[in-house]
Amino acid sequence: MVPNFKKILFRFLLRFQGVNALLNNVHSKRNKKRVLISYITFPFVYDAKKKDHTNKVESLALAEVFDMLGYNVDVIQYTSDRRIDYETYDIIFGLGKPLENYFLYHQRGHCKVIWYGMGCYPYFTSQQSISRLIEFHSRHGLWLTESIRVDPLPYYLQIALADLIIVKGSSFTKSTYEPRSASKIELIETSVFLLDGCNLGEKDFSSAKTRYLWFGSSGALHKGLDLLIEAFERNKDLELHICGLSKHENEFRRFYSKSFSKGNIHDHGFIDIESESFRHLLETCSFVIVPSVAEGNCASVVTVAANGGLIPVVTQAAGIDMTHAIEISEVTEAGIENSIKRSQELSLQEISRRSKLIHDSFREKHSITNYKSIIFEKLSNFFLPTVE
Repeated sequence: MVPNFKKILFRFLLRFQGVNALLNNVHSKRNKKRVLISYITFPFVYDAKKKDHTNKVESLALAEVFDMLGYNVDVIQYTSDRRIDYETYDIIFGLGKPLENYFLYHQRGHCKVIWYGMGCYPYFTSQQSISRLIEFHSRHGLWLTESIRVDPLPYYLQIALADLIIVKGSSFTKSTYEPRSASKIELIETSVFLLDGCNLGEKDFSSAKTRYLWFGSSGALHKGLDLLIEAFERNKDLELHICGLSKHENEFRRFYSKSFSKGNIHDHGFIDIESESFRHLLETCSFVIVPSVAEGNCASVVTVAANGGLIPVVTQAAGIDMTHAIEISEVTEAGIENSIKRSQELSLQEISRRSKLIHDSFREKHSITNYKSIIFEKLSNFFLPTVE
């Protein structure tokens, strides 16, 4: 836990230094070793009131793990260009500019560096997203650049030179990295917020069978929403419910405005996962469908699987456990149509069975407790640090 007096001090620093604020010794400990975490600073200053993104609880968990391993923990925003005295640290953990600057300007290189990745190799992710942009333009003649995901930060040096890489995702995720980096990768599962899940024993799967949920955020083309909307326009006996489409993707929403007015395609906008509206969607849909081209333990899919038992209809690139899921073999019209067809071929008994298995297994694997335990294990095995 971050002491209250520290939070007051950190608020002052953030107000005047912004992203360049360095939060020193967040736990006020007297350990002999020091780690710099380059990730997000907000959770160490303000208590999270909304369950909107798990990176807030994960950042706190990461700091707690390093504290358990005997390190004083400093935290800085991953976008910071602050001049850092790297000589004072034993470990640098995270991603972004502070890691890149360590290799660019600190030639002695005495620190152990751990890169923390959110999913597929950034170059792979960007190229896949650009391919979707080009494909959409070839069909509709529009460049919807606001609906793709291209990483603007230079991660390549820190990935190539890191001593250890911890990445959210699956074996597919790992395969997208260059061989010299892949050999250093340790995979972990993302955490999600676990709510009071819907009662699967009372779920009406006969009506829910024809209802699908696209639960995402920014990057509609990246996540295949365009192809999905067009597929459901051709399958009017099925329903598509869209949650989380970014309010900034105005051109995408404008282009598909007529589709949203049709009876079987529903745009719910942003929905609070603690709301009754979200619970209703979990109780009335059987499938979560996200034809994404690159993720890492796609948190949106995991969230609805763990809380509602929705069966994932996803690509391997989603980076999740595919044991009971239905794979979208390719992000194309034919690939999506085929996956929808296979999902509709499942019997009600099989849908109910898979839903229960997915609900239970995802809740166990993707709890913050399990996340923290796995991070502790990975770091312990690599560094074997002890408190002196």
